[in-house]
Amino acid sequence: MKKIFVVLVLCLVPSMAQAIIIMPEVSGTFRDGPFAAKDGVPDQTYNVTTSIFNTPVDEYRAVIEFDLLNVSENVLEGYIQLNRDATSGPYPFQIDVFTYVGDGFLSNDDFSAGDKYTTFTYAGFDSSVVDVTSAINAALDDNYKYLGFNFRYVGQSDISVEGPFISYRDNLLFINERPPEPISYPIPEPASLILFGSGMAGAFLRRRKSSH
Repeated sequence: MKKIFVVLVLCLVPSMAQAIIIMPEVSGTFRDGPFAAKDGVPDQTYNVTTSIFNTPVDEYRAVIEFDLLNVSENVLEGYIQLNRDATSGPYPFQIDVFTYVGDGFLSNDDFSAGDKYTTFTYAGFDSSVVDVTSAINAALDDNYKYLGFNFRYVGQSDISVEGPFISYRDNLLFINERPPEPISYPIPEPASLILFGSGMAGAFLRRRKSSH
């Protein structure tokens, strides 16, 4: 009787989903312009760094592809962690995410590849986390070896090359595990820095007056 009870307990305990962290198979940036008018065909490709930017004459779209070879079954949760390399405002701004069937290589077709998946808002943090659980499971159901993500700035910008702009690097795909939360505060705008500095100066002067 005791042996039967042990077997039943073991059967009722669910198997733990395996946590995996995957580095990109390929990542880079496609730049449409400035050598030719912004025509929807990239003029330059940059490897590794993924940048997102848009002005009336120049556009950067970021592309990342992950190899799903080691993901053998549907996942409970999955997230892309995008780690900031460089950025400029004004903040916040929005980024569209598209998904597509990857091939492990960067090609001009990746510039406009994919179907709209989601939109997230960037406000200057060290990292951005995007929930891609359903995209991963859809890719696994269709036996995709590589899952690609295309990132584009939302809306046309009339701002010069100073921004808004975001560049990511060392990005990761977390499977059945949540990435750490951003550890820094948003980057303040230049105007905010001026106001902050003025406030500190005013507080300092008031403190000096009260001490005399």
